[in-house]
Amino acid sequence: MPRPPRIEAPDALYHVTGRGVMKAAIVLDDHDRVRWIDYLREAVKRFGLELYAFALMDNHFHLFVAAPQANMGKAMQYINGAYAMYFNTRHERSGHLFERRYCAILIESQGHYTEVSRYIHLNPVRAGLVDRPEQYGWSSYPGYHSARFPLSWLNYERVLAEFADDPATKETRRLDFRKDAKWKVARERYREFVVEGVGKKLPPPWLHAIGGWIVGSPKFAAKTYALLAKDSKGDRFDSRAALGKTAIDASLDDIAQVVCGYFRITPDGLKELRARRSIPRAAFIYFARHAAGLSLKQIAAYCGIKSLGRITQVVDEMEKRISEDAELSRTINLIGRLIARN
Repeated sequence: MPRPPRIEAPDALYHVTGRGVMKAAIVLDDHDRVRWIDYLREAVKRFGLELYAFALMDNHFHLFVAAPQANMGKAMQYINGAYAMYFNTRHERSGHLFERRYCAILIESQGHYTEVSRYIHLNPVRAGLVDRPEQYGWSSYPGYHSARFPLSWLNYERVLAEFADDPATKETRRLDFRKDAKWKVARERYREFVVEGVGKKLPPPWLHAIGGWIVGSPKFAAKTYALLAKDSKGDRFDSRAALGKTAIDASLDDIAQVVCGYFRITPDGLKELRARRSIPRAAFIYFARHAAGLSLKQIAAYCGIKSLGRITQVVDEMEKRISEDAELSRTINLIGRLIARN
């Protein structure tokens, strides 16, 4: 299975993780921890990031962050590269510090700020390092718990806005929440929300991520997938994860075998079907593009279609028909399961 694609867009919101090689420690003492946070702070300023939450653990880290300048990759390259160079020099070691490229899960901005930030802030508690999250000094939570010593380079307001009485508060940026009474109430509510999770086995917000890397509504996933698919040549491999809850890693021949078997036609017959509303042909294109994320160019060549835009049109028409026809929806779901098992 290929690695999930990276989305670089001004409105993209991420949960980012980085882990040490073979789960080895990436910090050995408080000096390392202070230095890592220094690099994080510098990245926020240098790359214009909006950081909402973070937690530095012994062998990994979590970030809840947005990159308005669509430069998340450059920011992470700076953080991991600069810190790894420092760590190797200080501890007289060589080689990779982090086991792989950073992992970035795309988060829909609507309705996910609270769960993602709480999960990150409770990491030290789940690891048994502290009893309560405010006792851990190497995360963003102390600034949420108390307004006495906030980090000037961290955006607390966006998460706390979810707990404010005034809906308009959610649109505010960088207000002085230490002096405003409405922020005091929001902070108290957020503290209660976080404390409710202590001692509970809360599933991570991305447990049921679409395709394993998109957290949000089907509409958000469709928008994301459309962004990936936007390519003038149409030969870009977008994602085998596409829109299915479980990624379908299948070739065109794999999909054709299942679709043709279900509708009792031959693969050659599938390619020859030209009727605009042919269900077998539309189902084949739907799964090839929508579920397996194969390129427009590949699908068009396989089906003998000259217009790449026709592929997208067929998928859009199929989605509409599925939403309106319960029997067709059941058929498509069944075929999808068969492809996934194949």
